[in-house]
Amino acid sequence: MPGALERLQGPECPDCAGYVWRWYVELSAAAPANGMGPACITHEQIRAWCALRRIGLQPFELDWLLLLDNRRNAPVEKGAP
Repeated sequence: MPGALERLQGPECPDCAGYVWRWYVELSAAAPANGMGPACITHEQIRAWCALRRIGLQPFELDWLLLLDNRRNAPVEKGAP
């Protein structure tokens, strides 16, 4: 079973998608914690962030943000460090 570091390994973020990663980092830094870890970013939080930043998301960009957040909040395998 891979350790925590091995699970973080993956392909480099392509340059053409780097802006979505930067958006996600900003959004996730402002996401509240729920006492058990980070809470999922809500559609309302994304909508408010977009309004503040004057960003009009394309549907695929929203999908990417939600996918990244789902991966961050995925349960860790039992026994993983």
